Amino acid sequence: MHYEIYIDVVFCINFVMDYIILSITDGILKCTNRTRPAVRLLKRYAAAAAGALWVCVVLVFRLYGLVWNVITYIPACAMMVIIMADIRKPSVILKGVGVMYLAACMFGGFIHILYYYTMFGYMVSRPDNGLYTASIWHIAAGTVLFTPALKIAYTRISAGFKIRRFVYEIEIEHGGRKISLKALCDTGNSLTDPYNGEPVNIICSDCLDMIIGDMTGCGYHLVPYKAVGTDDGLIPVIRLDRLILYDGQKIKVIDKPLFALYSGKFAGQEEYRAIVHPALMGGTKG
Repeated sequence: MHYEIYIDVVFCINFVMDYIILSITDGILKCTNRTRPAVRLLKRYAAAAAGALWVCVVLVFRLYGLVWNVITYIPACAMMVIIMADIRKPSVILKGVGVMYLAACMFGGFIHILYYYTMFGYMVSRPDNGLYTASIWHIAAGTVLFTPALKIAYTRISAGFKIRRFVYEIEIEHGGRKISLKALCDTGNSLTDPYNGEPVNIICSDCLDMIIGDMTGCGYHLVPYKAVGTDDGLIPVIRLDRLILYDGQKIKVIDKPLFALYSGKFAGQEEYRAIVHPALMGGTKG
C-alpha cells in the first residue's frame, strides 16, 4: 500500500496541536504569568514549532523503535516545556511534562468526539479531498499564528488610545504661584502615603522649580514605593496648596494634594510630566 505524506501538512497539524496543548499547560501551571504577552506568545510559537519539527524529522528519517519513541515521549516534550517556560529545575520540568500529557489526553478526547460525532470526521477522511484537508490545516496554522498576535496588537493600540484619553491639562498652585502642564490619570498608580492613607500623585521634580524655592512648609517626608523593573525604595513626598484638573468642560479641584517628586522623565513619554492618582478623580468640582 502506498501513502503520500505532505510534510508541510504534518508540520502544520503538529504545530497547531502542540500550540493548543502548550497553551492549556501554561494556563494550568501559570508558569509565564510574569512574562510579557508578546514574549510569551513567541515562546509558545517556538516550543510548538520545535515539537512539530521533531515529528517531521522522525518521519523523514524513519526514526522508529523503542529508543526513538522514548526520546519523543519524554525529552522532546521536556524540550517544549523548557522553551515555553524557560525553566531549568528538573522537578518543575517533569511537572510540566506531566501536565502537558494530561492536557493532551483532554484535548485528544475532544478531538475524538469531534471526529466521530460531527461532520468534521467525514470532511477530513474522504479519500478525494486531500488538498482540501491540507488547506484546512494550513488555515488552522495561520489562525494559530496570527490570531494571538492580532490580539496583542489590538491590546497595545487600545492601551495607547486609553492613555491619550486620560491625559489632562492640570494646574498646580502653591504659595501664590502656579504652573500648567499635562498629566496622566493612571489607573495603575497605587502609591499612597502609609502614614495617613492619602493617595499620592507623581510629578517630575524639575517642574516645581518655578513655584517652590525650598521644601520649608511643604511637609517634606519619604514614603516607600516600588516601580516596575526597580527595587523597593523611598521617594520624597510634599504637600502643595491646590491641584486643578481640566477635563473638557469639567473642572476638578483638589486641595492640599500630595505629590511624589520623581527625579527624571517618565520612560518613553514626552506628552505628560505628572501622574494623577485615580482616587483623586472624585475630588471636589470647581
